[in-house]
Amino acid sequence: GGGKKILERDVRNPSSFPTAVGGLSACLEGNLDEVQRLASNPQIGWEPKFAVDKHLNTPLMWACGGGHKGVVTWLLEDMGVDIAAVNKVKEENCQLIRRKTTSGSESNGMASPKL
Repeated sequence: GGGKKILERDVRNPSSFPTAVGGLSACLEGNLDEVQRLASNPQIGWEPKFAVDKHLNTPLMWACGGGHKGVVTWLLEDMGVDIAAVNKVKEENCQLIRRKTTSGSESNGMASPKL
C-alpha cells in the first residue's frame, strides 16, 4: 500500500521519536514480504518484538486487526513476539485474535486495535 504509514517506535526507548518505518503498516495490510524484508534488514533495524505505535499496539495486534493469519503466524512462530503484550487500553494480542465482531469485514474473529 502506498498510503500513509503508521508511526512507530521501539518500546524499549519510550523517549524515541516515532517514525514511519512501515512495519506496522505492512502488518495491517498483510504484506508478509514487506514485513520480512523490514525485519531482515539491519540498516532499517525494525524489530517486531519491540515495535509499537503511540497506543502501544504491536505488530501482532495490527496483523490480527487486518485478519492476516500468515503475518500473525510468522510473528508468533518465527519472531517470537509476546502474545501477552498489552496496549494502552489493556487489550492483549490474544484478545484481538479471539474477539468476535458483527462486522462483515471482521467476521474472521479478528478485530483492529482500539485507537
